Amino acid sequence: MPLFDSSVAFRSALIRAVTLIGTLALLGLWPATTRAQATSPWDPSKATSEVCGIVRYEGKSKPRRPVNMAAEPACAAAHGEEPPLDESLILAPDGAVRNAFIWIRKGLEGFTFPVPAEPVALVQTNCTYVPHVFGIRAGQPLDIANADDLLHNINARPLRNEGFNFGQPTRGMHSTRCFSEPEVMVMLKCDVHGWMRAYAGVVSHPFFAVSGDDGAWRLPHLPPGEYTVEIWHETLKTLTQVVTLRDGERCELEVVFGRGVAVKSGGTATPPPPAALPPPVAPGPAAPPSVPAPRESPWRDWLFQWTQALARWIHVFAAMLWIGQTYLFHRFEHNLSREGEMPSDALGYVWLVHGGGFFRVEKRRYGQALPTPLLWFKWESAVTWLSGAVLITLTYYFGGLLTAPEQDYSRAAWVGVGVIAGGWIVYDLLARTPLGKKATLFTLIGLGGLMGLAAWLPGSMSTRSAYIHIGALIGTIMAANVWMKILPAQRRMLALAQSGSAIDPRMASVGPQRSRHNSFLTLPLVFMMVSSHYPTISYGHERAWLIVGVLLLLGFAMARVLLGGTPPPRPT
Repeated sequence: MPLFDSSVAFRSALIRAVTLIGTLALLGLWPATTRAQATSPWDPSKATSEVCGIVRYEGKSKPRRPVNMAAEPACAAAHGEEPPLDESLILAPDGAVRNAFIWIRKGLEGFTFPVPAEPVALVQTNCTYVPHVFGIRAGQPLDIANADDLLHNINARPLRNEGFNFGQPTRGMHSTRCFSEPEVMVMLKCDVHGWMRAYAGVVSHPFFAVSGDDGAWRLPHLPPGEYTVEIWHETLKTLTQVVTLRDGERCELEVVFGRGVAVKSGGTATPPPPAALPPPVAPGPAAPPSVPAPRESPWRDWLFQWTQALARWIHVFAAMLWIGQTYLFHRFEHNLSREGEMPSDALGYVWLVHGGGFFRVEKRRYGQALPTPLLWFKWESAVTWLSGAVLITLTYYFGGLLTAPEQDYSRAAWVGVGVIAGGWIVYDLLARTPLGKKATLFTLIGLGGLMGLAAWLPGSMSTRSAYIHIGALIGTIMAANVWMKILPAQRRMLALAQSGSAIDPRMASVGPQRSRHNSFLTLPLVFMMVSSHYPTISYGHERAWLIVGVLLLLGFAMARVLLGGTPPPRPT
């Protein structure tokens, strides 16, 4: 066989490969060439021109809607009787637009600018970001501070830069982040309070501005040349205009969303700064409010966050294992085959394929000797419950989220613990009665009880805490079912089987009953535990108790679809 294939197919494939590699190489060199050309320092003596204008909007505008902060009564109270208004579109009576971001998109590629060492401040106060829109230089520090006695979670979602997502659970906390690449715009949001959003314009030069209450903006001290000016707004999108500035000229733009951009008459620009001074920072929004001093030392905040992070990591991973095993075994139960050859003590079997091999799983009758070792599935539920207990203790009982400001902490703590422990006792007693065998009636009673709790608990604790405690109650029921009902019954059955004694079918029915309850409670539980990220459609809703019922019914329906198949045979 020749070393090189001279066929037409081989030569065609070789040509395509060489072409692809060459194209990729050229694309990889292009940014480096562009960067190599942008090495000229900014010359202040040539900064003789400027561009300015007023941003307006022509079109139908709706009144600003109030922001529903009922999920955090402390924030709602801080704003007084008048609720805060949505900041996505703020218009003056004459149509002037606030919070538009204006910057030089093109025309400064031939210059480099020193990056300020002073950080830009972004403060979370009364469950809002201040400022709502701001500019920052690529490589400049961003100082994010929490001025509230509440947990905030800052989630940056850039496209070009590296994102970040972290929490600030205590007042006075500061965290510093940095965007390394220009990007207009980067959205920052709070995953705890869904209405909180801010937008950062990351640019490579100091020529940017944010329009004020009167819609005015100004970019002074520009060198003469041709520039592309971009005007961005959160809801009105983007407009651009190319302008040519002569030496000492001021160019005024008429920016009207809904109509476009036009160049108005010019004038004389502001004199340039002395050559010894660095380039000026373009005007931006007002300075954010001051942040109160932290109540706890930094190392305690660091330890608190790391403990929370590790507990949440363990909690999520253990829950994945537990839930996955629960549904796997229910799929076995509902898809057992009873056709073909089977051992005399088998109730059915199922074939599986995984990892390049085939597995046959059989379910055996009660009363037969069982082989050893026997694989148990129990620690997943215990680790899930214990890590969840650590999380609810740190976040709510020690983290300040258990109560609203006007509520009594001691009462809320007793109510919370009582609901979790007492709820399990009530559930267990009902499940032992004849009601436990009537699935529909038992479901309706449980549904009504949990909806009643959702309506009653906010009288003693915050609405967010009420939702989490209902989820904790469901999780406690599921874990207690495993450790206090299913496992003890299985151990007794195993002991009787190994001794050759007959097994009471009522004893064998405990495990399937409680396991089926767990499978139907799983999906509602998962949503209850993540509800803190979506306050406006869960605990922050004015009918939060009704949302609980909807989630439970939806979870039951989804579980029924996932289980599917033929119901398993009853023990005999």
